[in-house]
Amino acid sequence: MKTVRWSLGSNVALMFLLVPITIGLAVSACVSPTLTLSGAVAIMVLVLAFWFPEFSVWAVLAVSGFELLATALKIDVSILSTTSFAVAIVGLLGTLRPKQSKISRNTKRILAATIIITVLGTVVSQYTIGPLQAIQGVRLFVTPIFVALIASTLSAAAGARLMRLGTLIVALSAVAAIFEGLIGISGLVQRGFAYGTTVRSYEGQLRAPGLFATNYALGAFAGIMGALAITWWPTLEPGRAGNRLRVVAILASITCLITSTYRTGLLVFFLAIGIWIVTDRARSNFIRRFILIVGSVALFVYILLSGLLRTDSLGERVTLWQNLFAQHSFQILGNGFGYSGAASASRFATRRIVVDNYFINLTLQLGVVSLIIFVVLIWLSFSLIRRSTHDRIFSSGATLLATIAAFALVDYWEYTAAMSLILAAVGMSRSNFTKELSPNNRAHENHYRR
Repeated sequence: MKTVRWSLGSNVALMFLLVPITIGLAVSACVSPTLTLSGAVAIMVLVLAFWFPEFSVWAVLAVSGFELLATALKIDVSILSTTSFAVAIVGLLGTLRPKQSKISRNTKRILAATIIITVLGTVVSQYTIGPLQAIQGVRLFVTPIFVALIASTLSAAAGARLMRLGTLIVALSAVAAIFEGLIGISGLVQRGFAYGTTVRSYEGQLRAPGLFATNYALGAFAGIMGALAITWWPTLEPGRAGNRLRVVAILASITCLITSTYRTGLLVFFLAIGIWIVTDRARSNFIRRFILIVGSVALFVYILLSGLLRTDSLGERVTLWQNLFAQHSFQILGNGFGYSGAASASRFATRRIVVDNYFINLTLQLGVVSLIIFVVLIWLSFSLIRRSTHDRIFSSGATLLATIAAFALVDYWEYTAAMSLILAAVGMSRSNFTKELSPNNRAHENHYRR
């Protein structure tokens, strides 16, 4: 691990990268009065992110999580989403400053590969779609990776604070989802929320969005948050205070999963716990493991009886994928960032291409490059799982593998808050903070095992 030393010229260059982002957001904020607040917040967050890179990881989660609140306040959500991307960039630049942290060789390699892929995907997109749609595609792909790179330089204490922020988001969303259920579909529509986007239903039952823009964004985040609270968080913050917060996080995540009726989030939650139980051979606390298994089975039976796991939508997805293969020929280098998926549904898009399968989605965008990305992600998850059999620090691999499995059903990567959370955990699992857990924190870890 070598400390990165930047010259005065390098620092000036970094500031020149920061200034256009700030000016662009300021100009966007002046377009209409409704954007002024988001522009002011964006500039403040960017400055804080540059000087305190750890803050940028929290900001991406918070900005991505509270989109519904912004909608209620009539703040332009597109500016808010772009802010999370800008925060990730600026936070990464701040991380590279010499007094902030140490950058490993692997981190440099990942950053270089991300830049190359971004340039390639952006250049190709100029021949297929408009530039604004391409920018949205870049934002969706790059933001979680930048969050992971920043997280790889953070401490275990910072990781615990990150999980506490996730707990706050999911707990407030659980409360909001309960109130949304009491208000009902018609009540939410009367209050100005759009039916079919923010307000959605399943057989007449509200699919509550909580404090997120949609119910599936809430369910995606809750599935990962709940799984990490059970499998990974105990390593960072053992003890009674941490246990109480984890109970809150788990209960709030389950509440959000049920009220959002997001089946893929449930799949990630159960699959991650299942992988962890099977592979966590180093932990032998029978009572805790037994309670966890019985509780998970009971919750699964309830969800099964409630009809949330019906497979009617799966048949629709298969038909959709068959039509995609028939209409879109495979390109070696893909069609560029933003060609399909969420970016194609933005107001800047030339046409919308719904995929609901991130393997197919990214292949349409990046071609053979996407195959390399998926292989690396799968290898990384198995690598963490293998190491977690001896050290719980790497238990985030179980949740990562479950998330990759969910790619086959939805465009899970494009839920920025959810993917930023799991990749932040992976980044910290791969960081140098494991040395901090020796010897004092190892004693806490042994206390937790007992």
